[in-house]
Amino acid sequence: MNGPKHKLCTKLSSTYLRKWWITIAIGAILIIGGVLVACQFTALINAVIDRTIALRVGTKTFGWWAKPPVEPKISLYVYNVTNADDFLSNGSKAIVDEVGPYVYSETWEKVNIVENDNGTLSYNLRKIYKFREDLSVGPEDDVVIVPNIPMLSATSQSKHAARFLRLAMASIMDILKIKPFVQVSVGQLLWGYEDPLLKLAKDVVPKEQKLPYEEFGLLYGKNGTSSDRVTVFTGTDDIKHYGIIDRFNGRTHLPHWTSDECNRLDGTDGSIFPPHIEKSRILEVYDKDLCRLLPLVFDKEVMTNNEVPAYRFTPPEWVFADVDSRPENMCYCPAGKPSCSPNGLFNVSLCQYDSPIMLSFPHFYLADDSLRTQVEGISPPNKEDHQFFFDVQPKMGTTLRVSARIQINLAVSQVFDIKQVANFPDIIFPILWFEEGIDGLPNEVTDLMRFAETIPPKIRVGLIIALSALGVALLVLSTFCLIRNSHRQSTLHLEGSNYLATAQVDMNKKQNKDNAPGNQRYLRSRLESDLCGTKTLTMANYCFWLKIVSLSLFCALNLYLFIVSCGCNYQDVVAREHIKFRQEMPTMDSWINSPFGKLKSYLFNVTNAEDFLSGKDSKVRLEQVGPITYHILGYNDIINRTKDSVTYNKHRYRHVKFMPEESVSPDILNKTIVQFNSVLLGAAAQTARSYISIATIGFDAVTVNEPLFLSDSIYYFLWEFTRPSLQVMSAFLPLSSNCGPLHNALKEKEEVFKVNIGTDHGVDNFFRIQTLNDEQLIKEQSNRIFIDDSCPINVEGAHDNSLFPPNIKKNTSLNIVASESCRILPLHYQREEELDGINAYRYALLLPNETAPECLSVTNGVRLPKGMFDVSKCVINDAPAAFSMPHFYGSSYDWTEHFEGLNPNAEEHEGNILLEPTTGIPIKENYRFQSNTIMPNMRSYSQQRLKKLSYMIVPTFWYEFELDRLPGFVTFLIRFDVKVLPVLQPILMALMLLGAAWSLYALIRLRRQLCHKICTTDVQLETVLNQHPQAHPTLEHVKE
Repeated sequence: MNGPKHKLCTKLSSTYLRKWWITIAIGAILIIGGVLVACQFTALINAVIDRTIALRVGTKTFGWWAKPPVEPKISLYVYNVTNADDFLSNGSKAIVDEVGPYVYSETWEKVNIVENDNGTLSYNLRKIYKFREDLSVGPEDDVVIVPNIPMLSATSQSKHAARFLRLAMASIMDILKIKPFVQVSVGQLLWGYEDPLLKLAKDVVPKEQKLPYEEFGLLYGKNGTSSDRVTVFTGTDDIKHYGIIDRFNGRTHLPHWTSDECNRLDGTDGSIFPPHIEKSRILEVYDKDLCRLLPLVFDKEVMTNNEVPAYRFTPPEWVFADVDSRPENMCYCPAGKPSCSPNGLFNVSLCQYDSPIMLSFPHFYLADDSLRTQVEGISPPNKEDHQFFFDVQPKMGTTLRVSARIQINLAVSQVFDIKQVANFPDIIFPILWFEEGIDGLPNEVTDLMRFAETIPPKIRVGLIIALSALGVALLVLSTFCLIRNSHRQSTLHLEGSNYLATAQVDMNKKQNKDNAPGNQRYLRSRLESDLCGTKTLTMANYCFWLKIVSLSLFCALNLYLFIVSCGCNYQDVVAREHIKFRQEMPTMDSWINSPFGKLKSYLFNVTNAEDFLSGKDSKVRLEQVGPITYHILGYNDIINRTKDSVTYNKHRYRHVKFMPEESVSPDILNKTIVQFNSVLLGAAAQTARSYISIATIGFDAVTVNEPLFLSDSIYYFLWEFTRPSLQVMSAFLPLSSNCGPLHNALKEKEEVFKVNIGTDHGVDNFFRIQTLNDEQLIKEQSNRIFIDDSCPINVEGAHDNSLFPPNIKKNTSLNIVASESCRILPLHYQREEELDGINAYRYALLLPNETAPECLSVTNGVRLPKGMFDVSKCVINDAPAAFSMPHFYGSSYDWTEHFEGLNPNAEEHEGNILLEPTTGIPIKENYRFQSNTIMPNMRSYSQQRLKKLSYMIVPTFWYEFELDRLPGFVTFLIRFDVKVLPVLQPILMALMLLGAAWSLYALIRLRRQLCHKICTTDVQLETVLNQHPQAHPTLEHVKE
């Protein structure tokens, strides 16, 4: 039990050595951590990237995908035929002159976006082209001579038709004077010109066979929103399907080709690809005009703008190869081998209404050179200028740079029976080629990509080295100290001990007993001064001084942090960082994709229209119908950002989606109600102000058959409210024919804000507006005759209602821009209120019986009651309208004189905003207003029905915007700032002070040990077996 092993275990497990065992365990854990980082860190980063880039509505990635922050360009080069007559009459080679570039900038946006239940999004693509003469070789009016594509398509298709049809076609072309070449401007060639053959076809071809265009242009119908409905996977369920097309116009496969493999549609649109791309992967892009999936293979590594690395992918050489070179392309020959394209061409006639259009790469790159030499004037192709490529960021699958280069050719067949083309040989005639794409993404995007590409690998290497090195160092040092201290544990110090005398007595007894010189022992005490002892002492000194340095640094750091913390407030530090409005802010996604919430509309159904008109009832009985709820998602598109300002375009209603489950009933839009004819009321009110009796008489005559009340669906009143008379007048006057309130309210409206950010303006001025649409006055109100400083139309210093300054006080002056009413609304502090455990300030948008500013106190010559203000300059057709709170709550207007059925109350009808004062973030909004038509004195009208409306204020509808709950991480940050930081600061400061005091105390104790080491002599005792026994062993004291 007491053998050497037991003694060793007892020694190593002693309390004195426990700290070194703990240090060994820590070192081992650090080494294991380094191994785990080496194995799993990349997978963790990839998981974060996958979640970040997946298309979730409301995220920054979704915003970039829906409206790419780039300006694509398309450059077109037209092959101008310079010897058309000689080519047709003498049979000489056609000579072409490449003219270009003609450059158009593009704006891309995905609209009508709908989320589907299977992890997909459906959308329509909007492309807007704008000619850039500054980048072009000339104007769009430049004239070129090109093959007559409609004519040559018709003649080529008739080659195998009955001969009398070809003769008839020749006669028609002769009558219409149609020639094989046309002289048109570049703009006409691209966007459309009237072709006599198409015009004839429009009149004689059956409706079901008509072409979907009336003019011919290579880009005809592409400038605007496409009717093609595209459905793509979001990547939220499976990142491997990220960006992959699920359906195109409801189809999962094309109908053109002979195999499912060639009819596949499961590529991307080219803007994004599934992430974590390897060089061996084949990417696939689908474009309707390509009529197929276009494969892309790795070419080389490149460096794009802002030093973001990318993989360049290009179409493989076999993509347009003939079937002899690549039999797999046989599926693209729907009529067998005779219909196969020559090497380097692709037949897209099935996608182009059977026009014999052939696609190739520019200058017949990768095609047989004999195709290029069929005409003169085309230089040999080169990879640099004519290669089609995508530069893709491999980790995130985002396209960084594109140059999509395609040439359009016409496959002309010689038809001898049609004299106009009898001399036109079989030829692949080049028309034009174009290069479409982007040169790079903005720095805002590439900065994040460069960060994701370069920083995580460095962090991984740094963590591996740091954890492994620290773990090995701790392991080696602690093992050494463990061995050394276990040795020192068995060493006796002579100071203050009687061990020498005891040893002497024991040795004498042993000598007398044994009396054997060979078995005699002696004790010798000496100072260890050999090399081993010196090394041990040196390492001990290292450990000692390391403790002193570490404790000194720890003490100094804690004192510094404590002093700094005494001079600042952690909430103020967070506020100063918040107002810098950095792109990396965790709340940035939430702000960019705002406002977000529910728009609830309420209409008033007139239940006694007939009785009111007949005089049986003197009051109009109203019944509220609603809510009719739509989900709203906006978008703030940052245009420019500096240190002290940010300019952005606010799209308030980017996505609008009807929510049947949140409405009063799922089919509420189809419900029929009766409403005032607001078109009639508005026109009558304005005419009554003319003070010319003949005007009212004429109005009576014109509108005698126009009903005062209309019965129709709720959808009609909200979205399609129009009248025949208004439609007629809108053809001659600048009037809107559709008076639907939601149709007009949710239209895209230009709102470009420039607001303060940064510390230079101070915390109190954060996000206060500098200009709106480069002006300080609201444009719609700037033409008022009488404007003074009291008129609330100056946006300077107001807010856009998305963010407010931090550390708001109850008396802080806050105003917001109310775009729907074209004015500035002051926020009136009411009281403190708690929501979900967060204390907030409640502000009212309009106070009961609030007097309107003088410039907004009159509508159509009628002085408004308290609690209302004029909005006639802000609504369609300058209708005599005023806003109040719903049901006339807080208004001095005595609505009971004219109406029944209203129930005004503060809880349901008062507009309010809840602001968290520390962060300045709105946590709840109930934005409520009612639109009313103001009727003046109508006695001048002969119609009794109009006279009855004198001085009536007719409620049209009211709406409420209810802010959705803030995202969880935003709420967490608010709670952390408001509730945790004030408690955390004193705790951390106490810990800092405690840490400094502990380290100072430890330094004092180390000072005593230092003095002890310097001032005392350490003598150690060693027992040595004398291999040469002496008769009289002695105890020798070795002196220093």
